Amino acid sequence: MAALLGYESSKLTYALHGLKEESRYTQFAIPKKNGGHRTISAPDDATKALQRKLAALLANCVREIRSVESPRLPGQRRGVLSHGFEPGLSIITNARVHRKRRWVFNIDLADFFDSIHFGRVRGYFENNRNFQLKPIAALVIAQIACFKSKLPQGSPSSPVIANLVASILDIHLSRLATQVGCSYTRYADDLTFSTNQEEFPSAIAHQVDRDSNRWEASKELVDVISRSGFKLNSRKTRMQYRHSRQEVTGLVVNRVVNVPSEYRREVRARVHRLITKGEFYISGIGEAGQSTQVAGTPAQLRGMLAFIDRVDLFNLNLARESKGEPPITPASDLVDLTRNEETYRKFLYFTEFYATPLPLVICEGSTDYVYLVHAIRALVDDFPELAYRTGDEEIKFKIRFYRYPRNSTRRLTRIRGGTADLKKFVATYGAEVQRFKAGGQQHPVIVDNDAAGREVYGPAKKLGVVFNKSRPLTRVSANLYLTATPLLGADESCIESLFKTEDTARLVDGKSFDPDDKADRSLTYSKAVFAHQIVAKHAAHINFDRFRPLLASLSDAVTMHRESRTEEVAPAAIT
Repeated sequence: MAALLGYESSKLTYALHGLKEESRYTQFAIPKKNGGHRTISAPDDATKALQRKLAALLANCVREIRSVESPRLPGQRRGVLSHGFEPGLSIITNARVHRKRRWVFNIDLADFFDSIHFGRVRGYFENNRNFQLKPIAALVIAQIACFKSKLPQGSPSSPVIANLVASILDIHLSRLATQVGCSYTRYADDLTFSTNQEEFPSAIAHQVDRDSNRWEASKELVDVISRSGFKLNSRKTRMQYRHSRQEVTGLVVNRVVNVPSEYRREVRARVHRLITKGEFYISGIGEAGQSTQVAGTPAQLRGMLAFIDRVDLFNLNLARESKGEPPITPASDLVDLTRNEETYRKFLYFTEFYATPLPLVICEGSTDYVYLVHAIRALVDDFPELAYRTGDEEIKFKIRFYRYPRNSTRRLTRIRGGTADLKKFVATYGAEVQRFKAGGQQHPVIVDNDAAGREVYGPAKKLGVVFNKSRPLTRVSANLYLTATPLLGADESCIESLFKTEDTARLVDGKSFDPDDKADRSLTYSKAVFAHQIVAKHAAHINFDRFRPLLASLSDAVTMHRESRTEEVAPAAIT
């Protein structure tokens, strides 16, 4: 087991027995959507790393098992019954199975993770025909995975083990559902059955009270769940009809899979409050354990916006697929944004740029930040505004870099790298942030472009910005600054020209370096290869002295902006 997990046996033994179990976990409560709270048991870093390796090992096993066994539901991808914690699957794919149905029946399993206890985990890996592990191997897996003798919520390995154990239940329930003409899916502890038949099959559920619309699971269904080692949570049993709103794992499924309108309005209101008041509130747990409203974080709100965007993009791409059109990707250049996309864009501009938590540097190229990171590390003692050494000689950065993320942020901000995108960003930034009334601009946003791409200065000039040729740093608007790569005596230069010839002349697989994006890559290698295989790997032996003027400009921007902020608030402070 140690070898499979990439550990020495002595280190695995210490990880399992060297520390008391309680010291390896932190427990806290989070509110549930419909009241109450859920206890999260978060492992420490060492335990989490071990559990992640176990999860990856078991995920490989799952893929191998599914390549041989393939239970299938009508309308389902072969081999998939559980959509929770599965690569490529989500609450969206789970809900889509049940859209446009006459009947949608939901039930919940009680104490899903808690019911999968230590002995059950060990027994599964010993006895399941796909594993049949030796007792000591099954014991080690249970010791890695369990906390207080059960699967903890918060562990990286709990989801994959829970799905393995519950796969027996899925097979039995899919068989029962198929026999009576229903579709079945599970997302963690949430089970859904749906059908378009005139009457809902009594083998699954029956109506107890017509006046109160109370339904309950059939004895056969309860028995299958019980025999599989789980228990039904009868309080969360509900039947949903076509003429009313039907929800599956929180998504509306009457026609297309969609986010409830109330949720969208609530998220829009939170974004509005964030950009006007600088704060917003969400449901949380008070000091006495009661449900209350607590201050939300940008990360939480970003998750909500990303969720809405993911659902909208899923539906948009389904429609495009039906027309034979290519899917929308993070690199897609959208002309018109929907209302939801515009809300998300406002949030991104506010949190990423206007209220950036540290000075932000946006380089022209997606790999330029690699050069700057290593240049700052090499010259850290000369640029204290950019980074500093800790007492342990660790280098901590006081700025951050825009990394050109390949997700919806890229699509909605329209900043994907290159001169064209930066021109648009500089031209529209002032207008974008004018809408924000909350406090911001504490730190500068510094656009660093190559001298070869000085056309980025064009939009700034149209805004009335006057440039001083003797000074490579200029404030454009709000907290936005422009700087350029030093010319080094040439009319034009790129950031790669700051490296000495002995570095740019290095070969990679017999190829030479050519920064031109249109170069023949059968003979040359790209900027990305140069950044990661030359600069990052050999930084300790590279002379970064030519980067000093550029780092000085970045440092000056931080200082200039701080001084301008001090001047702006001084009169109010005196009053």
